[in-house]
Amino acid sequence: MTNWYKSWEEFHTSLSKHQNQTHQLFRLRSSTSVSQRNKQEVHVYAWMTSQESGQGPANDFVQQVDTTRGSISRFGTKNVGTHNHSLGRRQFDNHPSNRRIDEPGLVELVRDLSSACSKAKLIMQHLRLKSGQYAQKQSLYVYAPIIAHTQSYLILGKQATLRDVHNLVAKLKAMRNGSASVEERLKARLREFCTQSGNTATVFIDDAKTAQTITLQSQQMRRFFKAFPEVMLVDATHNTNDAMFKLFSFMVHDVYRHGQYVQHSLMENESEECLRDAISAFKEFNPTWEETKVIIIGKDFGELALLEREFSQAKSFVPFSCKKKYLRTEMTKREYGGTNSLNTKRAEDSIDMMLKATTLDEYTIGLKCLFYLLDNVKLRAEDPVPHPKHTFLQYFMRNWGSCRQLWAAFGRAGIPHLGNNRRARDFMGYLKDILKSTMGLDECVDTLIFLQSVLRT
Repeated sequence: MTNWYKSWEEFHTSLSKHQNQTHQLFRLRSSTSVSQRNKQEVHVYAWMTSQESGQGPANDFVQQVDTTRGSISRFGTKNVGTHNHSLGRRQFDNHPSNRRIDEPGLVELVRDLSSACSKAKLIMQHLRLKSGQYAQKQSLYVYAPIIAHTQSYLILGKQATLRDVHNLVAKLKAMRNGSASVEERLKARLREFCTQSGNTATVFIDDAKTAQTITLQSQQMRRFFKAFPEVMLVDATHNTNDAMFKLFSFMVHDVYRHGQYVQHSLMENESEECLRDAISAFKEFNPTWEETKVIIIGKDFGELALLEREFSQAKSFVPFSCKKKYLRTEMTKREYGGTNSLNTKRAEDSIDMMLKATTLDEYTIGLKCLFYLLDNVKLRAEDPVPHPKHTFLQYFMRNWGSCRQLWAAFGRAGIPHLGNNRRARDFMGYLKDILKSTMGLDECVDTLIFLQSVLRT
């Protein structure tokens, strides 16, 4: 509903009333010419100079200095007994001095929760509850609203905000880390890890003497790979530390078809140089790498050529589930006409035929069905595949048709591949739930080492 006002005074009165009722502040914008603004600045400058010369209005406070006694006295000449802001329960509860968490028990609680990687919003919710219980237990006379709940009364806790929690967590983290730098803490943690029998850690540096790749492998990881080297899964994830290092991991399947990590690598980026560092460290400490026959990768893996060169005896595949999910999303994009330009369900059936084709002829039949759906071209078995016209067909032939051996079933005929890398992605999701982008690099490494020790036991 639109309201119209007869004057600006009526509008400002209504706006002030609305701000007080909704506890909001609206910024008023107006267009002021340069000449008008310059006049105002000149007026303010003239008022400031008149103050300095003693010709301005009287000060609210007068300060006297006694040079003989070395004392300073100050007394007021004007007193204002009214507040320049609204008063109420909401303003009192949200004042910084009343929101501050300074009770030792609550501070220790925040320290424990932050060390356990709890989310800030959950910490804030817990603090509001615990601070109310703390006030009741200690019989503190705090200003807090009283609410009735199942015929009992509960003192609501301090109204700590999300920014208060972040500030407190950052303060406790700085106290916990001490004066040592991230590099010093990381170096000490890696040395401690390598003191255990069979554990290895490698740090690769660039020309600027900066770490670009860090690899971790425990003794149990090496045992797992030695026992099950035939099929290896490769995947990467991001947002695991504040240094923006990518987590690149190798995984195998044990006798119970459970995924087991065999190496973790933290890389500055997914460049060929960093990947070569991770692979070289893996080869150095795992002499049975030549027994690997199949490597299953994700659809976003960019350095496939490097992987094929380093593991020339193995074949690389893209899992079925990644292919179908990715193409299903790609078909709905506007640049390919959206869902209205093609029959999505029938197109998915044609792609599924190509995925499950055990021979090249079966793959070609599914491809010709896709041509019939999108380009309306009827092709017989002996007809060659024409040049695609539909934008999605052009994308498909350019990006997927050229590497059909990687994802079609006929390309992996007679080779054990254990289906797909869903287990690897499930484990990556498990890691991403624990590793956070706010963690330091040393915290990330320490968490990876701890998680691997838990999986081992």
